[in-house]
Amino acid sequence: MLALLPILVLGACILASRARLACWPEAILSGAVVWGVVMAATTELLSVFHELTPAGLTSVWLIALLVGAVVVFRRRETRLAWPLRHLERVDVVFFAPLGILVAALAAPAILAAPNTWDAMTYHMARLIHWQQHATLAPYPTNIPRQLYLQPGAEFVLLHLQLLSGGDHLAGLVQWASMLGVLVGTWLIAKDLGAERFGGFLTIAFAASLPIGVLESTSTQNDYVVAFWLVCAVFFALRIMRWRGPALPWQLAVAFGASLGLALLTKATAYFIILPLLTWVAVARLRRPGIRSFGWLMLAGALALALNLGFYARNVLVFGTPLGPTDEGTPSLHYINADVTPTLVASNLVRDVGLNFIATPVVGVNVRGVNIVAAIHAWLGVDIADSRTTWGEELFREQPVEHAFDENFASNPIHVVLLAAALVATWALRRSPAAFAVVLGTGFLLFAAVLRWQPWHTRLELPFLVLGAPVVGVTFERMAPRLTLAVATALVLSMLPWVVDNQARPLLGPRTILAVNRDEQYLTNRPDLRAAYLAVVAFLRERNCASIGFISDVDGAEYPLWALLENAGLDRPVLIEHVGVANASAAQARAAEGRFQPCAVVSLQATPTETMELSGETFRRRAWAIGQAAILTVDGR
Repeated sequence: MLALLPILVLGACILASRARLACWPEAILSGAVVWGVVMAATTELLSVFHELTPAGLTSVWLIALLVGAVVVFRRRETRLAWPLRHLERVDVVFFAPLGILVAALAAPAILAAPNTWDAMTYHMARLIHWQQHATLAPYPTNIPRQLYLQPGAEFVLLHLQLLSGGDHLAGLVQWASMLGVLVGTWLIAKDLGAERFGGFLTIAFAASLPIGVLESTSTQNDYVVAFWLVCAVFFALRIMRWRGPALPWQLAVAFGASLGLALLTKATAYFIILPLLTWVAVARLRRPGIRSFGWLMLAGALALALNLGFYARNVLVFGTPLGPTDEGTPSLHYINADVTPTLVASNLVRDVGLNFIATPVVGVNVRGVNIVAAIHAWLGVDIADSRTTWGEELFREQPVEHAFDENFASNPIHVVLLAAALVATWALRRSPAAFAVVLGTGFLLFAAVLRWQPWHTRLELPFLVLGAPVVGVTFERMAPRLTLAVATALVLSMLPWVVDNQARPLLGPRTILAVNRDEQYLTNRPDLRAAYLAVVAFLRERNCASIGFISDVDGAEYPLWALLENAGLDRPVLIEHVGVANASAAQARAAEGRFQPCAVVSLQATPTETMELSGETFRRRAWAIGQAAILTVDGR
């Protein structure tokens, strides 16, 4: 199976790193960073030559595997001691249930179809066009997010999709990132002074976050960016611990690559990276030797280099490296319209408060809303102030079932533990306090810049993950035995979220083991299922595989492509956006002049009635189901 090639290369990178480093966990992070650079660089390179094809990817991964095998073979004399032989009984008792629960999450990651709404509109949908055109070059789209949002996680998804011939492995990207996060946060905790029980609590805290458990099987990107940020923090700590006058170049490169991969994955990385870079620069500049500063400059240059292709494409289409700051209307603006102490306080309170309004306990949800409302009354700020609120969203109690929804789930216990650790760590007067300042500054930037949204708990995942070492170190120093008890309880608390993910349940009448895969794509929008199935049936009846696509900025494109791929058409499915009226409309391709759709699918609140394409008039047919309508030549 060709999809094994990237996995084998990752293994080779880890083995090569282990031959040089002191322990397996460090080798896992170092090897993953090397692999990430190879993946990102080869994607951009192949894109330039329009070779993002199964053959192109197979070639580069075979070359990478050969190089990795040579490196590992040359270092074969190094003894690679297997770490499990040092486990004690307490380790087995702790890790056995954790391992079972994390392994159980692999089932929905593999068996369930991608169905997160964002994945349907842009995470997975953008893969269609990259795959069709064999390049990352911009294309006309009615959903601009497909172009301007960071593509790092989707690069991995693209490789797996092209090499495996489908999306069955898509969920493993976030799941594997979760595993990496557990390894990385444990290493950070050790560097901050944690011993055995502190390490246990760190791992348990990071693993048991409800929003993290739910996201670990999805095709979102919050766990992916969390992993790269964990790598960046780990290498940052190693840089600050280095006592020599000059940094080893390997540390600087690993740090810069981690930063670059995080920035390439999600924009929320900027809020953590800015205070982290400041912390590292100040720590190193206090020591003599200009070479250290030079290596840090190299790290920054590498981080930017990994993002140059992404920045260039955004400049080409939108005129700025990070793309537009809204989704087409003033109310859907990502950035706060004003920044004042009270408005920032409002966002901080609401962002923290989100972790107490979507729990399985109604009483907690109600009290969470009441407390946040009372604080806003005291601040004299409208809880739905339009200057800092996304669209018309309201801060309100969520239905109990949203406690198991990967977009809304709260993390009340973890936030309480983290808050307690942050307060207590000031008395320790050691590195956890400094790291806590970095983390807190990042969260302050997050609240000061981004408008509040009801699904911010998902975006907060990296902050919560990086808070795990602070919790582990602090609790262990205060009460070692209590630390082990809390760690055990957190591991056991994972079970409901492992088996009852609202989008991909393992148990119950909607279990992924019983529901047809085609039906799973629209699990989160069952009201649209009949419309999509009717459209696919119509196109299958006419053997229509070249389709024009019209939608609003939040249209679910991917289910149409996935369902058509499984419809048994006798030619490859080709979907191109038509009727585009935004900045991407200028990105015409030579091939588009030859694009001859046999039908146009409209997924809009007000369907298009008629349009001119390729010299022919397409008219809306008499029928429509929900928001779905079909246009054919002269309505035939």
